[in-house]
Amino acid sequence: AQWVALQNQEQAEEQRQEVQGQEVEMEGVEQGLEKEQEVEDQRQGSEQIEDQQVAQEPEQIEALSDDMLSNRSDHTTDGVKSTTRHDGSYGRQPKG
Repeated sequence: AQWVALQNQEQAEEQRQEVQGQEVEMEGVEQGLEKEQEVEDQRQGSEQIEDQQVAQEPEQIEALSDDMLSNRSDHTTDGVKSTTRHDGSYGRQPKG
């Protein structure tokens, strides 16, 4: 009878460990969910930043295309000819 009682105690002990294991797993799941929520918050934050950037971009694009156009063509301003040097640097040479 004692031996049976011991076996029952061991089983009870095993079950208790299993339950603890499940609790730990649940905590892990909850932490995982919290992390996902943080990632989601960060993602939304960066989307807001992107929206702001998009709002600013049209001006920048216009400025860029002006630069590229003056860079590409023999666009003259104040008698100065814009040229693109072969090494890729952007320089102005006096109009000859």
